[in-house]
Amino acid sequence: MKRFGSQIAIITGGTRGIGHECASRLGQEGALVYLFDINPRDKTQKEADTKNKLTLRDVVVDVTNEKAVSNAVSHIIKEHGRIDILVNSAGITGKTGVASDKAELRDVQNVMNVNFFGTFICCKSVLPQMVKQNYGRIINIASISGKEGNPGQLAYASSKGKLKKKLKFFFKDFFL
Repeated sequence: MKRFGSQIAIITGGTRGIGHECASRLGQEGALVYLFDINPRDKTQKEADTKNKLTLRDVVVDVTNEKAVSNAVSHIIKEHGRIDILVNSAGITGKTGVASDKAELRDVQNVMNVNFFGTFICCKSVLPQMVKQNYGRIINIASISGKEGNPGQLAYASSKGKLKKKLKFFFKDFFL
C-alpha cells in the first residue's frame, strides 16, 4: 500500500514549481490531489502527469478570493467527505530590486494578498473539516527570506515572515 493511498490533498500553486513537485510526490504515493491555481496545467503537463499515473485534478481558483476557495473546498468535502492534506505553495515575489522606501503600497498589498492572506484563507477553509475528522496535515511553504530578508524584496520577505509568525497563532486556537 502506498503511503498516502486514498488520502485527499489540496495544493495551492500546484500547477508548477514547488507546488507541482509536492503534488507529484503525493500523487506517486497514492493521494488524490486537487491543484488550486489561477492557471490550469497545460496539455503537455497533463499528459506527463497521466503517463506517470498521477491522480491530479485542476481547480481554477484565486486563493485570495475567500468565497471561491470556500466553495471549492466545500465541493471536495461533499465529494469525498474529508480533506487530509493542505500544502500552501501559492506565492508571488512581486517587484524585486526596489528599495523599501521606493516600494509602492499596491505592489506590497498584492504580494501580501497572495502569500499571506491566500494561505490564511485556505487554512481557514480546511481547518474546520480537519478538526471534525480529527485528522489533517497543513504544510505552509515559506522562505528563508522571511527570516533573514533580502535587499529589494520588502514585500516578499515581509509576506513570508508574517506567514511563519502569524499562522502559528492562528493554529493555537484549534490545538491548545
